Amino acid sequence: MTNEFLGRRASTPRVAQEGTVHKATPRPGIAAAVLILGLAATAKAQAPIVTRPLDTTTVVRLHLAGGGTGQGRLVVPYTPGSPTFRYCPLPFAGCTGEREVVLDASRVTRVEVQVGTRAGRGFVIGSGVASLLIVPFFVAAGSWGDTPRVLLIGQGVLVSLVVGGGLGALIGSSAPSWGPAR
Repeated sequence: MTNEFLGRRASTPRVAQEGTVHKATPRPGIAAAVLILGLAATAKAQAPIVTRPLDTTTVVRLHLAGGGTGQGRLVVPYTPGSPTFRYCPLPFAGCTGEREVVLDASRVTRVEVQVGTRAGRGFVIGSGVASLLIVPFFVAAGSWGDTPRVLLIGQGVLVSLVVGGGLGALIGSSAPSWGPAR
């Protein structure tokens, strides 16, 4: 393989004018950066997964070391240092002892708790989509009468906020929003 820019083979060392060969010098900065990043990763791995107690009925999402997740409502409280997570998987209705999952805490890499839903985002998306359909309909249907165009647009926006926004919020309320359990 030749290097057209330098006009020589890429594997040949660069030779100085006097005939001496330049060797690559070790870079202590790179070695120090790798060492510091390695120590930081080790320190993070030793930190507790959860730093505050989680009450019973808290909805959690557990990220597992081998990949995958587990979601459910805690059956017993979890405190930092507890050996296991005991939860009832989704859906919650009729969770008995046979459906209860006991998971070793050492298999869990990250814990998230439900902090809300996506109802607000659903409202915005639903209102926007509905306004693209409803406002032109109101303008076209109202063009046969004497109603001012501004009033027709306002009515279309109001209807799209109520109908589209309401449907979007209803759909978004079924999607949980997650946050760290720390």
